[in-house]
Amino acid sequence: MLALGPSAKSKTSEIIDDDSKTAKELWDELARLHKMTSTQAILNLKQQIDSLLFHEKKDFSAHVNKFVAICDELASYGEEVDPKDISSKLICSLPSSFAALAMVTPVTDTTIEKNC
Repeated sequence: MLALGPSAKSKTSEIIDDDSKTAKELWDELARLHKMTSTQAILNLKQQIDSLLFHEKKDFSAHVNKFVAICDELASYGEEVDPKDISSKLICSLPSSFAALAMVTPVTDTTIEKNC
């Protein structure tokens, strides 16, 4: 779901309150603003995936659920994450004590490359 920051909300109000513009001009500006904020959100979510790390004494299910939630949010913006990348990034988020899991985790049509 798109959450506009304070500056985007302010800009949206300015765009809507401008009586000198036609409906099409207003729509085009709002679409541009939405695209800009969507791009920022997508970059932020991708950065969250890249920086997500599992810690030994934490709940593994919660870690996977958070990972899946970020991927789902990316999908809501139309950014599909390749299943091969999902497997690789999830494995990269695990500590070295999970090395055995990385060795036996199947990935469709490819082998997992640990590019961490």
